[in-house]
Amino acid sequence: MNGQKWLIGFVLTLFALLVVASRPVAARASRVECTGTEVRTAVLDPGVWTFPGGNIHVRGMVSQYQEESDCPQLAGVNVAAMNANWNANFVGPMWGTALLETDYGDGGTWQGRWNGALSADGQCSYQAVMHGVSGSVTGMKVFLNADCTAVPSPWTATLLDPSAD
Repeated sequence: MNGQKWLIGFVLTLFALLVVASRPVAARASRVECTGTEVRTAVLDPGVWTFPGGNIHVRGMVSQYQEESDCPQLAGVNVAAMNANWNANFVGPMWGTALLETDYGDGGTWQGRWNGALSADGQCSYQAVMHGVSGSVTGMKVFLNADCTAVPSPWTATLLDPSAD
């Protein structure tokens, strides 16, 4: 029993140290609110469309988008893969991956995942989380919310840059 108390105390102390040690890193990260728009410029691969029971399933559709933003880190060419499970009226969830190439700084690459839905009232929205994996955006993270109902599609994002002062 005494050994168990010691182990619990050790784990709690270690956890507290990790929490305290991570605070300075989080405090140094800059947080920037961004806005932008995207326009699809090409369908690179229509993917596979099937119609089970009158529903619509899409797998692997790949499209290219031009991203414009007041945050230059998020402007560039985005290639997104889409999957969807819609009913006959195109209502239901969709999800996929994205790879954004930016010219910011010396250039860089974002990779991420997104999910969204088409609703019965005709609205389209999605959320994405992307990580900077190369070049001038390495280590950055972005949380994005988009309204894909209109063209161009407006979005807002929170950009986290741990290397900023």
